[in-house]
Amino acid sequence: MAELEGPEFGKADFVLLDEVTMEQFLENLRLRFSQGRIYTYIGEVVVAVNPYRALALYGPPVVEQYRGRELYERPPHLFALADAAYKAMKRRAKDTCIVISGESGAGKTEASKYIMQYIAAITNPSQRAEVERWVWGDWGCPVALGSGLGEPCDHREGVGRLGVPHIHREGVGRLGVPRGSGGWSWGALCP
Repeated sequence: MAELEGPEFGKADFVLLDEVTMEQFLENLRLRFSQGRIYTYIGEVVVAVNPYRALALYGPPVVEQYRGRELYERPPHLFALADAAYKAMKRRAKDTCIVISGESGAGKTEASKYIMQYIAAITNPSQRAEVERWVWGDWGCPVALGSGLGEPCDHREGVGRLGVPHIHREGVGRLGVPRGSGGWSWGALCP
């Protein structure tokens, strides 16, 4: 599987567990987290454990470790998932999205920012400014993934959120946020 993932780090992919039980799942997650591994795969899904502190997992050297690599060539990471989605979009010439789900405070907004940071870093220079504006601009991920576009984020309700950044061939342009009784609110993020 991935480089630098020996047995002392647990299984990098939950599908490789010898026995699939909740106890084994949680024990593997605990072991990986205790070894500084906050990401674990379940097939092509990335499970993340919020460390509630800054980690040196997202700078330019790490971007280069994942750029153009296959999903399982490196240890589990959001950048591996982002690269796979980006390559699939380019290969199929169709828009794609990455679903980010979790409870309030789970790190969805941060995960979205890191994914878009990676996309901005690997995008050709003529599109990079537009992607960076989407990530860091007035209409960026934090507001969109909170309570919907233009509304203040209120985490008091204690329920999970789901944000779906849509990566378009022509640039990043929309984010879907579930509303009310299962409906979706779509907003343009690149004015």
